[in-house]
Amino acid sequence: MSTSLDIAEIVRRFANDYITQFGDVMLPSQKKAMFDIATCQTAVRGGQRFHCDDCTHSYWVYHGCKNRSCPKCHGSQIATWLAEREKELLPCAYFHLVATVPDELRTACLKHQKFMYGLLLNVVATELMALASEERFIGATPAVLAVLHTWNARLGFHPHVHLLISAGGVVDNGTEWHETKASFLVPVKLLSKRIAHALQQSIKAKHPELLAEIPAKAWKAKWCSFCVPYGRGEKAVLNYLGRYVFRTAITNHRIVAVTETEVTFRYKDRKKNTMRNETVSGMEFLRRYLLHVLPKGFHKIRYYGLWHSSKKALQMVARVLLIFRKPVGKVVPLLTSEVAQCERLAAKHYGECCPKCSSERVRLIGESKRVVIPYEDVQRGMFGWLKTLARGDP
Repeated sequence: MSTSLDIAEIVRRFANDYITQFGDVMLPSQKKAMFDIATCQTAVRGGQRFHCDDCTHSYWVYHGCKNRSCPKCHGSQIATWLAEREKELLPCAYFHLVATVPDELRTACLKHQKFMYGLLLNVVATELMALASEERFIGATPAVLAVLHTWNARLGFHPHVHLLISAGGVVDNGTEWHETKASFLVPVKLLSKRIAHALQQSIKAKHPELLAEIPAKAWKAKWCSFCVPYGRGEKAVLNYLGRYVFRTAITNHRIVAVTETEVTFRYKDRKKNTMRNETVSGMEFLRRYLLHVLPKGFHKIRYYGLWHSSKKALQMVARVLLIFRKPVGKVVPLLTSEVAQCERLAAKHYGECCPKCSSERVRLIGESKRVVIPYEDVQRGMFGWLKTLARGDP
C-alpha cells in the first residue's frame, strides 16, 4: 500500500499504462491535466528554498501547476478570488438552485462537451432570469452566478449547474429594488419545463443533427433538483463561493489507499447519509477522473443579470438602493474554517511559514528553475518517466 495518498501519485503510477491503452481517444486537455497534476509541486516545476531561523530547518517550496483539475492548487486561488469578489457582493438575501442534466442527455454532453456545457449554462441562467423577472415573482433583473459541475460522489458523469441568485433585483429604469415574496423565488417545475424546451430549441437551431442522438423522453424529465433560500448578504455569498466554485471532482483527503493495481476512495451515500469506501482499478479511477477535465478555454464560472460585466452601472444602483432597505432573510454564518484553511494552505505553499515548526521567521536562500518538457511530448503521452519523478532537492 502506498503512503502517498494523493491523486498525483495515482497519475504517476497508472498514467503510462492508461496512455498506452487510451491515448488515441484522449483529449489534449486530458493529457495536459495528467502531466500538470503529476508534476505539481515537484522539482520539475521549479521553486524556492527557505530557511527557518527558529528551528534551522531548510526546505523547498515547489510551484504548483495551476491546472483547474488539480486538487492541490486551489488553496491560494480561493483566497485570492474570494477577496476580489467581495467588492461585487450585494447585501441582500440569496437563493441556491441546481439544474441537472437528465440521464438521456448525458451521452450527447460527453461527446459535444464545449457546445453542450456552454449551452446548458446559458439556457438555465437565461430561463431563470426570464421567469424571475415576471411581475408575479421578482419583477426585475436579479444577480446570477452559475457554476458547472460534472460529477457525482463516485466520480460518475453527472453534469449539473449550481446557481446563486439574489432574492431581488433592479427594474430596468434603475429606480427601484424589487424583492421576492417570503422564501420563494420561482416554481421549480415550471422552470424545469422552460429549460427543457429552450435547450431543445437551441440545439435544433444550432446543431439539429444532435437531436437524433437524444431520446425524446429527455425533454420531459426533471431538470431542476431544487431551489432553496441560502441566506443574506456577503457571508452567504462567500459561503457559497467557497463551497462550490473551485471544487474539483475529488480531493486528496478522500483517497483511502493506493496499491500497485487499485485505488480506494471515500464517498458519501446520500440516500443512506453515510460514508462508504469504493475500490476500483487504477485505470478505472483515471477514466472516471478524466471525465471531469473540461475542454481547453471553457469557462465553467459565468455571471448573468446584475453580475454580468455589462451591468456595472445597475450593480452600483442596486448597492445604493439596498443601503436604505431593512435586511431580510436568514443570516448564514461564513465558513470561516474553510476560508482560513485556504489561507493556511496558501501560506504554506508560498513558504510563508515553516512546515516543521510553523514559524513565520523564514527567509529565501535559493531558487531552482522549471524543467522544460516539450509540449509535443506531453501531448504524445510520454509519461513513462513519471513513475520515477524526483520530489527531493533539484
